[in-house]
Amino acid sequence: MLSRGVWLDARTTCESRFVVEGILFENLIALTDPGDKQLAMHDVPYDWNKTVWSTIVGRILRANLSSQRVAVTVVGMFETRVPLKSLVNRRLPMTRMGFGDDNLAPAQILPKEFKAVRVVP
Repeated sequence: MLSRGVWLDARTTCESRFVVEGILFENLIALTDPGDKQLAMHDVPYDWNKTVWSTIVGRILRANLSSQRVAVTVVGMFETRVPLKSLVNRRLPMTRMGFGDDNLAPAQILPKEFKAVRVVP
């Protein structure tokens, strides 16, 4: 979890680095509310349960406050930009055009459902 947004975070467990046009992206995947018109690039082709989203985000926030993590299987739509160089703004070379509130992630998942949710130490 970063300062804002919900993320799948592999920064401490994955040694691989994702670099586009010389710009390093974080090892993150933004978990984006498909109903958020500011962050979602398009409408999703499935029904979205806002209550489930609120419940999951609440569990993640509570776990984060107690130094725990939430393990969950996310079913949804995975997307990035094509071509990948679209993740970088050529006019402002150091500006990322990724996903999430801060544009740090090279990809996002628009969740449809969450399965096997559990809090782990």
